[in-house]
Amino acid sequence: MKKILIAAAFILATTSSFATGPNEKILESFNKTFQHAKEVSWQEVENNYEASFSQNEIMLRVQYDNQGNIMRSIRYYNGKVLPIFIQSRIEKKFQGKDIYSVTEVTTPYELSYHIILEDDKTWTHIQSDPYGNISVSKKITKA
Repeated sequence: MKKILIAAAFILATTSSFATGPNEKILESFNKTFQHAKEVSWQEVENNYEASFSQNEIMLRVQYDNQGNIMRSIRYYNGKVLPIFIQSRIEKKFQGKDIYSVTEVTTPYELSYHIILEDDKTWTHIQSDPYGNISVSKKITKA
């Protein structure tokens, strides 16, 4: 009986912590910043809340602290949204490869682009900072 009560208390505590959702400060900050967000879902991550949604055909994940401050944002998009400066650097350095996808990660201390390039034979994963400094992180041969 004691084990059942402990299990029930654990389930209730776990369920109630997820049922509360983001606080009013977080929701106010989110709604002010992302007025055209679609398909918004929330989850608790590392004692913060993260919203997953789309806006202007770009998928986003934005993490907030309990005060409504953005801690990190991740945007997923195609190469056309990538800053033109970085696009031109990639075109020059990786001729014959197309930009397949971009993952942009922003924190209060960093902005980085994780980019996947493709050609007929390979997938090339590269990283860039906002200044166009590019490094190859891995290269995968297509089957």
